[in-house]
Amino acid sequence: MRTQGDRMDRTNRTILFVEDDSFVLTMYQSRLQGAGFCVESAGDGLAALDLLPRIRPDAVVLDLMLPKLHGLEVLKFI
Repeated sequence: MRTQGDRMDRTNRTILFVEDDSFVLTMYQSRLQGAGFCVESAGDGLAALDLLPRIRPDAVVLDLMLPKLHGLEVLKFI
């Protein structure tokens, strides 16, 4: 059973969602934020590389087929 404390702990957790499909990004972002997570997003691999050191996310959801820089290259950077 989940408690109120579980939800409060999520607000301190940041997820970086790297996705070039705006529909998929919007769907997941709204669900994750609704669950209490802070969600940052990047639409391509280069934007993800720029954000990673600045926001230091707790988790990354990474599309592998990205424009500008392939997701595998982003994964190597991580």
